[in-house]
Amino acid sequence: MIFRPAMLRVLWCKEWLRLRKQPTALLLLGLLTAVSILIATGGPQLTRSGVEAKLPTCWLVYDSDNAWVTYLKERIPTHPPIKMVAAADMPRRGNGYVYPSGDCGMELYTADKKHPRLVFRYPGTQPNLFFPYTQWFWGETVAFIGETPAFHQVVVPMGRSSPQAPGDVLKQTALSDLMTIEMVGSLLLYGVQFFCCAYLLISLTSQERERGTMLALALTPASTLEILLAKCLFHGSLSVTMCGIIVAILMPAALAQPLLWATLFVSSVGFLSLGIILSSLAKTQATAALLTLCYMLGVALVFHLSRGWAGFAMIRELMFEHRGFLLVFASLKSGGSVIAWMRLGSLAVVVLGWATLATQVFRRYGWR
Repeated sequence: MIFRPAMLRVLWCKEWLRLRKQPTALLLLGLLTAVSILIATGGPQLTRSGVEAKLPTCWLVYDSDNAWVTYLKERIPTHPPIKMVAAADMPRRGNGYVYPSGDCGMELYTADKKHPRLVFRYPGTQPNLFFPYTQWFWGETVAFIGETPAFHQVVVPMGRSSPQAPGDVLKQTALSDLMTIEMVGSLLLYGVQFFCCAYLLISLTSQERERGTMLALALTPASTLEILLAKCLFHGSLSVTMCGIIVAILMPAALAQPLLWATLFVSSVGFLSLGIILSSLAKTQATAALLTLCYMLGVALVFHLSRGWAGFAMIRELMFEHRGFLLVFASLKSGGSVIAWMRLGSLAVVVLGWATLATQVFRRYGWR
């Protein structure tokens, strides 16, 4: 199939004119941009002057060397102060380790892969001082593993061998520790991609089908693939442009990360494929809106159930949203690694399957 640039330009302009007639559709993009500006102008004003000297050193003690530990060693921050040491090199007293006076510790036990443990030891009576350290730890862990691991976590004061309270004391705070500028940026980028490439595409295309515009396009010299490509170029370019604006507002340095742009491009193709499938199956705008809502709820349900059910975990692996979101977060957090680029390849394979399915569905049902 030979694509004609003149025909693609006409079809692209048609999509732009359709959007100009519905300016309210861009209100959400303006809202997300405004949120980004508020975060960028409000967050960085929280200076650390006088705080760095007050933070104690946190000793991250690990029981065995592995790829994860090596990854953490390569990314130890200067603030908050963290030192990693092997358990064999840590001085002991009885069944516990001896930490310098005033310092805190995180003990990482991964030898038992089925039941990994993470023990937090704090001096005095202030267990909340772990926030800056866990913020770095969970961020790098998600960037390497792909998700927050199901650790058994306990908080223990210095000099005690049993947990202060039963259960996973810090498990509820792991998500709050991840709420950094990278996580918020990833959520905003996800929202922009879904709105531009899925929701907006579904809304405009289903409206064309309902009014008979798609049937009229079928009678023009434009081919099916040219109509489809024009839609993808318009909504994809709108998505990438808005994502670039948000990244430039929140983290300008991330604009130079090739992994970020590659992930945004691949995941945008996935959202476009989703939009094409749903808009082709829905004959009216009301049906399209209902299918979009059902899909969003279904994704949330699969993500929740995948934590405890292997079958739903397998379904989640076929969903590009999970892979794409984690890769965007990893690229914003650490700039990418060899493992991240390998995961991008697996994401591209999943998206290719969705794109192939979307093309076939559009050819068969997109005109009716």
